[in-house]
Amino acid sequence: MFAAFLCGANLSVIGPLETWMIKDLSISHGQAGLIQSLFFIGSLLGAIMASWLFGKLRQKTFGLLALFSMGGGCLISGVQLYESLIIGRVIAGVGISLTAIFFTNVIVSQFEKSQASLLNWFHASLALGAALSIAAARDIAVLFNNWSIPFWMVGIFSFLLLLPLKHCILADMREKEHMDRVAIRRMFSHPVLLSCFLVMVCYVSAEQGALTFFAAYVEEEKQLPVAFSTLAASLYWAGMILGRIVASFISLKFEERLQIIGYTVVGAFFLLVCLFLSEQFGISIAIFLGGVAAGPIIPVAISHAVHQMKELKGGVVSVSNAACCLGGSIGPALAGFIGSQYSLLFGLMSVFLILFFSVIPFLLIPAKRVPS
Repeated sequence: MFAAFLCGANLSVIGPLETWMIKDLSISHGQAGLIQSLFFIGSLLGAIMASWLFGKLRQKTFGLLALFSMGGGCLISGVQLYESLIIGRVIAGVGISLTAIFFTNVIVSQFEKSQASLLNWFHASLALGAALSIAAARDIAVLFNNWSIPFWMVGIFSFLLLLPLKHCILADMREKEHMDRVAIRRMFSHPVLLSCFLVMVCYVSAEQGALTFFAAYVEEEKQLPVAFSTLAASLYWAGMILGRIVASFISLKFEERLQIIGYTVVGAFFLLVCLFLSEQFGISIAIFLGGVAAGPIIPVAISHAVHQMKELKGGVVSVSNAACCLGGSIGPALAGFIGSQYSLLFGLMSVFLILFFSVIPFLLIPAKRVPS
C-alpha cells in the first residue's frame, strides 16, 4: 500500500508545481501538458515491457526494477532543466507502470475472491498519496525555495522501499499464461473487455487533464487564490479516497457493470458542474462529489475485465494498465492544446465530456453477454 501511496505522489506532483515551473522554465501550457503526456507515454512503454519482463524475471526482481525506475526518474526530474524534466518523467512513468502492474498482479493472482475490494484499497492508497502531494508539494517547494524538492523526496522514498522488498520472500510468479496471437485476438475481440478498456482510457484522460490544468484554470480564468486551487485539487483526491473505501465494502453487492456505468456518469457530471460554478464553496462541493463518484472507476473496471477472462489475468492487467497510460498521455495533451488555442475551460470540458459518453458501449452490450 505504501508503494501505491508513492505512485500517487509521483503521479500528481506536477500539478501544484506547474505554474512555478512554467515561469521558471519559460514554457507554455502546451509544453507543460506535454511533460505529463510523456510521463504517461513512459507508463505505456512500461506496460508493454511488463508483458515481456514477467516471462523473464522473478517476481522480486521485477518489483525491484519497478521501484528503482520510479525513484531514479523522480531524481532526474528534479534537475531544473526542461529536457531533464522530460527524460525524468518518462523514466518515472515506466517505473510507476511497472510498480502498479507488479502489485496489481499480486492482488488478482492471490486474492481472487476479494480482488475488487483490495484493488479499491490499493487505489485508495494511491489517491491518498496524490492528495497529500497536491496539498503539500507546493508548500514544501516554497519552504526550500526550490520546486525540485518534492520530486527528490518521492525518489528517495522509492529507493528506501527497495530495502524491505529485497528481503521479502515471494513466490516465483513468472508469467505462465500463453499470450499468443490467438489469446491476444480473443482479448481484443471481447466486447466487455473493450468497453472496460475504453472507460479506463477516458477516465484517466479526464483525471490527468484535470490534475495538470485545474489549478491553472482556477487561478487564471476564475481569478481565485492559489491556496484555493490547491485545496480544490486535494478535495478531489480526498473524494476519490472516500469513494474507493466505500466501494470496497459494496463491491460484492452490485453488478460490476452497473457500478462502472453509475460511477462514470455521476462522476463526469459533477466534474462538468464544477467548471461552471464561481463560488469557492460550490466548486469545492462539486469537485469533492466528482472524486467520490469517479474514484472507484479504475479498480472496478480492472476487476470486471479480469472476471471476463480469468485464464489471462496477467495479460488483462497489463492491457488495463496500458489503457490507463494511453488515457494519461491523451488527456493533458488534449486539454493543453485546446486550452492554448481557446481556453482552459474548453480544454477541461472536452475531456470531461469524453468521460461522460464513454459508457455508451456498456449500454449497447446485453448485460449477461460474456463471449467465450
